[in-house]
Amino acid sequence: MEQGASAARTVILTVDDDPGVSRAVARDLRRCYGELYRIVRAESAKRVASTVGEDAMAVMPVHRYLEQS
Repeated sequence: MEQGASAARTVILTVDDDPGVSRAVARDLRRCYGELYRIVRAESAKRVASTVGEDAMAVMPVHRYLEQS
């Protein structure tokens, strides 16, 4: 595993079941926060654990968008 600043960065995890939206959100976050945070994306809640694995010490939802009916 890589040692140094990048290995210690806090992870921002995005989750969206639409692959296009997932990629766009991750891309925008990397542009704004990529130097400070490691941006990781998952396309389902089930994949969150396998995506972040043991790196996840705590998961704190920041914002959640729900479709309007």
